[in-house]
Amino acid sequence: MYLNNQDSGTKAFCDVALHGPFYSACQAVFYTFVFRHKQILSGNLKEGLRYLQSLNFERVVLSQLNPLKICLPSVVNFFAAVTNKYQLVFCYTIMERNSRQMLPVIRSTAGGDSVQTCTNPLDTFFPFDPCVLKRSKKFIDPIYQIWEDMSAEELQEFKKPTKKVNL
Repeated sequence: MYLNNQDSGTKAFCDVALHGPFYSACQAVFYTFVFRHKQILSGNLKEGLRYLQSLNFERVVLSQLNPLKICLPSVVNFFAAVTNKYQLVFCYTIMERNSRQMLPVIRSTAGGDSVQTCTNPLDTFFPFDPCVLKRSKKFIDPIYQIWEDMSAEELQEFKKPTKKVNL
């Protein structure tokens, strides 16, 4: 509903100040998906893929709000690789367009040339870091999963789509 309202409105553009909660939610969902996709698909592949398709990542990724431009590049890269592997959404074209748009702008001013850069508040938003709260830690530690980074070879393997599964 939020996306429908935004895509049809006049404020349908990347603006972290205006759509910050949306981008935070996207980053959390993308990260959770990357972190947990193996568990989702481990039991019944067809059922897992059906569930992942029902999440309609394509609608979110292709929206005018363009979360792939705002979310952390590391999260976006892993999300793109995994969604490509299971043919859920193809992110690389959007990522390429975004990278061309994010080149620094050099402007000539009276004082000389300067580079204009923007900071992204999502750089500091990472909801799945280890819990450091003393009283809560005892509840979180038993269920906390440590991130297992993918090697370059594993990431390349994820970029290759799997064979189409008939649902």
